[in-house]
Amino acid sequence: MSSSIQVQGTNDEANLSKRSACDQGYFDDWAIRYFVERRARRTPLVNRGYFCRVHALRTALASLARELKRSKGCPPSENERLQVVSLGCGYDTTLFQLLRSGDLDGLDVKYCEVDYPALVGRKAATVDRHHHLRDLLDEKGYAMTVVGSTSATTDDETRGCSGGEGASSSGSASTYFLVGQDLSQVGELENALLQECALDERLPTVFVSECVLNYIKPTSVHAILDWIPRTFADAGLLVCDYLGPHDGFGVTMMKTLGDRGCPLLAIEDFPSCTEIERRYAEHSWSKCTALTMADTYYLNLDDEKFEDVERKELFDEYEDWHSMCCHYTFTWALCRRSSAAPGKLEEAAAVLPRRRLRGPGYPISRQTYRLEVVGAAAEEASLNGAPGRWGLDACISDGALCLFGGFGKGLGGGHQRLNDVVRIDVRRLNGGDALDVRREPPSNVQKEDQKALRRMYHSISAAPGGFFIFGGRAGPQQGYNDVIRVRCGAADAPSFERMRCEGVAPCSRWRHTMTNLGEEEAYLVVGGWDGEKALNDFHVLEQRGGSCRWHGVERTGEDLDPLFGHTVDLVSRNGGGGDATRPDFSCRLVLFGGFDGSKSMYNSVYSLELQRDSAGRWKAEVAALSRAGPDPRYSHASFVKSNPPTLVVVGGVTLTSGDDHSAFAFDLTSLEWTKVRFERDGVDIWARQKLLPLPASADEAGNGQALALVGGGLLCFSFGSKFNPLVLLLRISPM
Repeated sequence: MSSSIQVQGTNDEANLSKRSACDQGYFDDWAIRYFVERRARRTPLVNRGYFCRVHALRTALASLARELKRSKGCPPSENERLQVVSLGCGYDTTLFQLLRSGDLDGLDVKYCEVDYPALVGRKAATVDRHHHLRDLLDEKGYAMTVVGSTSATTDDETRGCSGGEGASSSGSASTYFLVGQDLSQVGELENALLQECALDERLPTVFVSECVLNYIKPTSVHAILDWIPRTFADAGLLVCDYLGPHDGFGVTMMKTLGDRGCPLLAIEDFPSCTEIERRYAEHSWSKCTALTMADTYYLNLDDEKFEDVERKELFDEYEDWHSMCCHYTFTWALCRRSSAAPGKLEEAAAVLPRRRLRGPGYPISRQTYRLEVVGAAAEEASLNGAPGRWGLDACISDGALCLFGGFGKGLGGGHQRLNDVVRIDVRRLNGGDALDVRREPPSNVQKEDQKALRRMYHSISAAPGGFFIFGGRAGPQQGYNDVIRVRCGAADAPSFERMRCEGVAPCSRWRHTMTNLGEEEAYLVVGGWDGEKALNDFHVLEQRGGSCRWHGVERTGEDLDPLFGHTVDLVSRNGGGGDATRPDFSCRLVLFGGFDGSKSMYNSVYSLELQRDSAGRWKAEVAALSRAGPDPRYSHASFVKSNPPTLVVVGGVTLTSGDDHSAFAFDLTSLEWTKVRFERDGVDIWARQKLLPLPASADEAGNGQALALVGGGLLCFSFGSKFNPLVLLLRISPM
């Protein structure tokens, strides 16, 4: 059950995070330091998240105030009148910001903040204690009145105010009310606002709520949403709140908040933007626009502010950021008692954000394949010391599923970047027997080299007796462009050798692809992120005997935007008997998806025709096979199925749904997208994972093609991490 003490505690955590974002320059809030004296440096992900919340609500309220002044319908000698009610105000400082900026100048404002009585008492005492806050209220002609506070120091004379009926000792037309009232007691809330604060039901009234309503029992939320349109002739509501309780991110969010004693009681009634708009219509709101934070950030933030936020801090948590944005809503709604003419707020609301991200993807209904879960290797793997991880890479080498690196629980405990090798016998990946899992740290390298091996977003590709590692990163400023040979036989501890490569090496990068071109002789590296920008270059790494050489690739055909988080899969190879070092070698690959690190995600499919000429030069011709498909995405998983050659795409991160739980197939002959029926009951996160076809021997049933979905997960904002099972066993078969 929800505890009012725990719910009030969310105010302290939120304001500590707001001060962190303010200290890093995401937004200006000169007054917050008086309410939050302690400082804590939050992660860039948390700072961005709180910027979105604060900016969306404050900008919307300020815009409404400015529009009311601009289109004022009262006599020139009078000020336009506005009422604002902050539901669950906490230590919010919006009023002080709007007073300092002048956005409320020229308006007679009754500003009411409502929260638990004890919290309101502490807030009133803070205003009393700091003359900068009191002086600003006096300068702008605002008298402060406290209603229903339990504080022992809240008598009206202390504030120079008189309570009841909204009267103030200064005779000011503007008043600041602090109302101590539990929002779940809607009848008492109504009495406090209409009687104690003397709100005028005829005046434009804006209600504001920042991540509050979902903490209240749903019957009370519905009562509030019903009471406002029934009572006020011209009202608006600005809300920021949680979304999406049922996917991996959402389940993690729900569990964390529930464990803290402040469960989201009403979110099941308001789980999505579509459902929010439907519910508001049921409660007689004439207009409601529910946006995700992704909508507000990527479409409704002006370019200058967007670029400013993007440059604030080093940032590399893109998947976590996009998923977080899809789990918060900014909703604005309007209601008016008479339909004869638009209310003042309805006219002013023309400035509010309304653009939505609608990916250029098109609906795909026809199903051609079924993807079903055979079993999860989570429990067995955990018992062998190999829990889930993300940002890893994996390959099949010498009959073993090999995993390296990523972010997860270390051998000594605690989440960290990893440098161990996990080796699983493919023959045991049948969902029945206990897994033969070996997890071993590097043992033949110096301590400093062991540290450099702790990396994520690298790539690995099979080689005889093990695999190659290329690239990856430690921190957001520390990328790698080294090539490391790992040997990990069935009985031997893994050994690591940093290769000396001839030719010009690619720049340091991560979130790139490295695709084996066949016969484990050559590897194609495409794109990635270098810490400042996305890349679109091609490089081939050739292995001959014990040496390696880098080759640049001359690219022709269509342009390819810089991107990362894409996938590149081998479709076919021709000539040279599969030997990529022969002059007559050529192969075909397919690239899908990706993100440019700014505003663009992709859903195009490109064919890459790669060949090596007689002079040893590599060339690639790029051709678009499809520019429209499922919603644009990145950090997905894919593989190419044969007979007919088909690209199968699973999951990924989108700007429209966070981590996407769908699967699609693209026929490389007919160039048609179809849907894959994904038979999965669970809350795993389909991002940052690897999809690998297993050898036929691993598919004992002989029905369809066996696959291993390896790793994956997200950092779910401030709610903790969600890791997928280390290995999820799948089977794909025709419908």
